[in-house]
Amino acid sequence: MRPVSAKKMRQQVIVALDKAGVLQARNLTKQKVMIDVIKEPYRINLAESLVNKISDLNYEICFTNHKENRTAFLRQAAEGNSIVFFSSPSQEILRAAKMENPDVFCINVCGSEVGDVIIGMHDYLGGTMAAEYLLQQGHRNIAALSIPIEPTQLNRHKSFMGELISFKKANKVCELFYKGKDDIFAEEAIQLIREQKITAFFCTCDYLAFICSSELIKRGLRIPEDISVLSYDFPFGHIHRPLNLDTIGIDLDQMVRMAEYYLHLRPVGNMNISCHCLIAPELKIYGSVRKITEQAHGDMLK
Repeated sequence: MRPVSAKKMRQQVIVALDKAGVLQARNLTKQKVMIDVIKEPYRINLAESLVNKISDLNYEICFTNHKENRTAFLRQAAEGNSIVFFSSPSQEILRAAKMENPDVFCINVCGSEVGDVIIGMHDYLGGTMAAEYLLQQGHRNIAALSIPIEPTQLNRHKSFMGELISFKKANKVCELFYKGKDDIFAEEAIQLIREQKITAFFCTCDYLAFICSSELIKRGLRIPEDISVLSYDFPFGHIHRPLNLDTIGIDLDQMVRMAEYYLHLRPVGNMNISCHCLIAPELKIYGSVRKITEQAHGDMLK
C-alpha cells in the first residue's frame, strides 16, 4: 500500500469530520471575526465577554453595527470569515451578508431566529415555566407585561399566554405592553390590579420587572403582599437591584461559551441548515411571588 501524503491525510480527516457533523474552523491563517453589536448594555456585556474569551486566539476581531452603518457592515462581511450577531438581525440583513460573501459563517446570539447557528435561551419553555409557577402559587388572575418590539420577549409572552389561555387554567388573563413611559406604564398596571383584580404580574425581562416593581413601590404597593412580580433574565452581577425578584433565566456565560465553541467547531459545512442551540432556563426564588390559597385569593379581591 502506497503511503498517504500529509496533505491528503489532512484532507481526508477534514472530510471525515464534516461527515460526522463537525467542521474544524481553525487553520493556519488568521480568521476575521466580526462582532456585530447594538448599543444596548445587555448585548454589549455579552459581546465583551466573548471578545475576552477569544482575544488571545488566532482571530482578527472587528466591531460593526449593521443598524447604524449598513454599508460598513457589508464591507466587512465581504472579507470576514465569521459574524457573531448581538443585534437581532433580520432575515434580510443575513441574506445581504451572504450575497457579499456566501462563505461567511453567521452566529446569532440571543436575538432573532436567523443565522447558521442560533444561540439563546429556550424562551418558549421559559414562558411555560412562568405560567406553571404562578398557577402553582395559587394565582388565577394574572397579567403579562412585555416590550413588544423585542423578539425574545414576544416568544416568552406568547408561550406564557398560550399556556394560560389554551388550557383555561386561569380565571382572568391580561396583557400590558410597555411603550417607553414609566409613569403611564405604572398607572396602567395599577388599573389592572384595581379593575381586573390581578394578583400577579409576569414581566418578560429584567429591565421591565425593575421598572414595574420600582414604580409600584413608589405608589405605595407592597411586593408580594399587594401584588406578586415574576421576572425574566438574571440581572448582571454589577447591576444593583433594590429588590430581588423571583426570576426565570440562565447563566449568561453559557451563551457566550456556546458562541466561542461554534467559532472553533462549525456544524456541517455543506448543508443549508440552521442549527438552534437553546439553553433551558431555571427558576430562582427570592420571595416576590406570594403563595395564596383560595380563601386568601378571595380576600385579596374584596
